[in-house]
Amino acid sequence: MLNNPLTTTSLKTLIAATIISISSTSLSLASSNLPTNGNVVGGSATITQSNSNTLNINQHSNSAIINWDTFSIGRGNTVNFYQPSSSSVALNRILGNDASQIFGSLNANGHVFITNPNGVIFASGSQVNVGGLVASTKDINLSNFNSNNNINNTTYNFSGNSTNAIINEGNIQVSDNGNLAFIATQITNDGNITAKQGNVLLAAGDAVTLDLGGPVKLEITQGALDTAINQGGVIKADGGYVYLTTKALNDLSTSVINNTGTIQAQTINNKTGKIIIIGDMSVGITNISGKLDASAPTKGDGGFIETSASHVNISPQTLITAASKKGKGGTWLIDPYDYTIDSSNVDSLLMALNNGTSVTLNTTTDGGYGAFLINGTVPTITVYAALDVMPTSAATLTLDVSDSGNHGSYPGNIVINSAISGNSKFTLVLKTKEIGSSITGEDNIAGSKTRSTAAITGGATALIDTYNFGVSASTTSSTSQTAAVTLVQSGQTSTTTTQTNNSSNNTQVTTDSDNNSTSSTSAITSATNNAEMSYNFQSGPLGDIAKLFYLGVLSGIADVNSGSAISNAQFSRGLANVAVVMKMLNYVADFDASDLTNISATLNTDTVSNTKDAVNYLLGGNRNIQYYFTNAVDAFRKSGFISFQKASEVLKTFNDLAQKLKMDANL
Repeated sequence: MLNNPLTTTSLKTLIAATIISISSTSLSLASSNLPTNGNVVGGSATITQSNSNTLNINQHSNSAIINWDTFSIGRGNTVNFYQPSSSSVALNRILGNDASQIFGSLNANGHVFITNPNGVIFASGSQVNVGGLVASTKDINLSNFNSNNNINNTTYNFSGNSTNAIINEGNIQVSDNGNLAFIATQITNDGNITAKQGNVLLAAGDAVTLDLGGPVKLEITQGALDTAINQGGVIKADGGYVYLTTKALNDLSTSVINNTGTIQAQTINNKTGKIIIIGDMSVGITNISGKLDASAPTKGDGGFIETSASHVNISPQTLITAASKKGKGGTWLIDPYDYTIDSSNVDSLLMALNNGTSVTLNTTTDGGYGAFLINGTVPTITVYAALDVMPTSAATLTLDVSDSGNHGSYPGNIVINSAISGNSKFTLVLKTKEIGSSITGEDNIAGSKTRSTAAITGGATALIDTYNFGVSASTTSSTSQTAAVTLVQSGQTSTTTTQTNNSSNNTQVTTDSDNNSTSSTSAITSATNNAEMSYNFQSGPLGDIAKLFYLGVLSGIADVNSGSAISNAQFSRGLANVAVVMKMLNYVADFDASDLTNISATLNTDTVSNTKDAVNYLLGGNRNIQYYFTNAVDAFRKSGFISFQKASEVLKTFNDLAQKLKMDANL
């Protein structure tokens, strides 16, 4: 995880320099300014000045376009827009060379747009009360604007190369269910913004599409060379939506979001709030401190919080909550390229989990420029700090690398280097790609595990290990060694435990599934003695686990729990799969493509008549030999019979050969 190269202090310095460059002489005029030389070029409106301190715009059409030489409001001055309805829009385009500086009051019952490439400043002490507000340093497509006369069915396109800033240090309030959007390359909020059950949108880029019809949507269609959002003030949108996003022009650009203030979108009137902070997913950095609050303090469920970018930094003691007092807690999603839980962020994560907020850590390799590696490493979630989670209501920590390889060939890994524990209200979920990903250090987790699978995008399958805490795990003593081996069967989850007693060397097989069936050592012996065997198992514990794996394979082939007979062909098929595993583990150098294709001879089925059919049968779909093989190698590793390094080598060899087979068979 990278540290932030652009700190809050340096960002403020950068913005300050920008403001000085756009308005070095005009601040002295703050006490006397009103907008000048307004010219209505679209729609219908009249501009009148009732006295030296007040300017009134009476808008007669639902939308109007006014060009101004300047648009500033001095301290003690007021600009009023009187509009036909709350959905009306007044577009104010500033064509002069000065930034818009709002020191006084701006009022409107509808939506006010201000576009000024020189910058827009809402100074300390300013007061804005409007139905909705859009301020941008980018120009707006006028034909696009003219074709829409209602804010509720409108899409607006902004574009331009201005690098000047939008800054708010004042108080901005939009009507209930209203919208506020700041669109520029550099944006900072050190003031107060309120939009009850509305939308607050801050977007840093060179081209942006804003859709205010129905569910509000905002998309940066072109990034900029250096983009930054600094949120050090207070944003409140209870029951609404807060969205901060930046996009870089390319992978040589910089893109930063800093939150040091408070963003609140609590649940009200049974409407949950959302706080979404998404930096550039290729080169962006999101730094989070302060407070993010999407909780439900009185009733209802908690909302949703996302903090994402290529790199995400969470400061110590950051308060992030989507907890609920009487309902279900919400979720905090952290979505970087990779992430490390360590001393710098563990307290913030624990505070969130302990207050009943579920936390999901998800990695990705797609930043809009295709799949890539950073410093030659694959996406990885690493736990370096101990987690002892004691939530007062149900909370789940999900570590998810299952989707990280969908846009390329870099499946993610999970590394557990410190202890994870918790009470009975805490659940841990580890989610990896079924083929190619790895989990190391699961011995550090003090919970009882179950396993399941789920389909993910790209036709792949995710393997999900779920740990429940506050439940006694399997015990060990000086005379026995217990190893948990989890096998996923078709349509059900089976947790199987092998117990090897040092004195009697017995093997016990327990299947906890929908059918609750149990097999013992005698079942293995009976099955192996009454079938045609093309291969022999090794003797000793390794062979016993291979037999156990074999039973797991068979349970996916025939309904053994219903008592139906298992044919010799089915048994041979299962043994052939196990034989491949055994040979891979012990004779990797001798393993070749024929070991897979020759299995077709034991299948005894009309569906396999040639090599292509055999390869498709073995490697096609989700429940294939590759799936069972990966589970088997994982079982051997967790049982201590092979090292992690050996298991990784075996899996790589197998996967490389499987891929070659698919290519040779044109699959």
